[in-house]
Amino acid sequence: MKNTDKLSCITYLASPDTNAADVTAIAMLQQINSSYFLARRGYALGWIGLASEQQRLAVAEEKQAWHGSAAVFWPGILTEQLSRFTSELDTSYQLYLDVLDGASCADLVEAASYQPALNEKFNLVSCSYDESDLQQVERLDFEPVTQASSDEVDTEVWMKASWLSHEDDDASMRFRFSFGLDGHEDVAADPYRQTLTSQLAQILFPESKIITDNAGLAKNLQQLLEVDAIEFVERIIYFNSPDGGAQFHQDVERGHLGVIFAQMSGRTAWLALSKKQLIQEILTFLARQDAKSLLPTALGKKHQTQLFKYANDPAYINTWLDQRDNDALDMFINQTPAFTQQLVTNGYAYVLHPGDVLLLPQQGMDDCAWHSVFCLDEEPGEALSFAMKKRDVL
Repeated sequence: MKNTDKLSCITYLASPDTNAADVTAIAMLQQINSSYFLARRGYALGWIGLASEQQRLAVAEEKQAWHGSAAVFWPGILTEQLSRFTSELDTSYQLYLDVLDGASCADLVEAASYQPALNEKFNLVSCSYDESDLQQVERLDFEPVTQASSDEVDTEVWMKASWLSHEDDDASMRFRFSFGLDGHEDVAADPYRQTLTSQLAQILFPESKIITDNAGLAKNLQQLLEVDAIEFVERIIYFNSPDGGAQFHQDVERGHLGVIFAQMSGRTAWLALSKKQLIQEILTFLARQDAKSLLPTALGKKHQTQLFKYANDPAYINTWLDQRDNDALDMFINQTPAFTQQLVTNGYAYVLHPGDVLLLPQQGMDDCAWHSVFCLDEEPGEALSFAMKKRDVL
């Protein structure tokens, strides 16, 4: 099922090689006031326009989208509360800038602005840098001041500051809170440390309360997800910078229902759709008679041969998306302007302003929302990305 009726206010205006003056003229003809250039790490994908204010769907339609593993967009749901967190957002932005300038995360989190709340709950155990991880900036390990009842219980948790890419010109950064061996942890198996990481994130980034201590938002989420209560775990604070963002991916983890992404400052553009929808869009594009002529030059003959070999095999495309060694498919979905145009035209584009929320179902490898993110501003913007799971209510 296509998404055309849901976000018809977003349109693909022009290819990436169109100059700004011509884009302005095209937008005026379509009575569009806001246009945005989609580019990320040296790859330009085109111009999009926002023709009218984005609206929420009816509750029944939102539930249908959620159960179909498609994104659900809640424009402006946090806008009124944002003014209460101005100071916290300023502090977090300064933390990001200081890390960007080379300051130690350990020194920064021990500053007065984080005390005494941090020292009451956690001890900073160590700080480290993994030379084998080129994207890592610094990792801080913490343990709770009040230990678990058993000395055999592992209580250590961490915050890791990392770049979002290997590109020197991309200053996008994330602060991720978790525990265990990064990339191999099964966080669902340790609810105690899940709770600790959530507490640590809320102390260091107190603007998290706009999600976690928000009765109105909780009511909306409980209605959509059909649960009595929600926990927000595996928290990430993003600073998406110009020419940065995230390539197509999913965020599936065992035990999680999905992800809530809240734009706190700045603006981002998204392409978001269910895995099944993405597979269908890939197959539809590759079936076009002019498909080969629309592929980027970076996608050489070898990769093109791979793509078209499986152009009629949805089962293989489904598996291929989940593989690490899928350069041909990865380059195609992330670097092809005409494919981006197809996704925008079919209604899978979103523009997030401060106060907007995007919900991404992540319930299984085949039942999840795939998404791609672009920064739309000349300055970095902050966003919160929290995994959601059902809270057991006694």
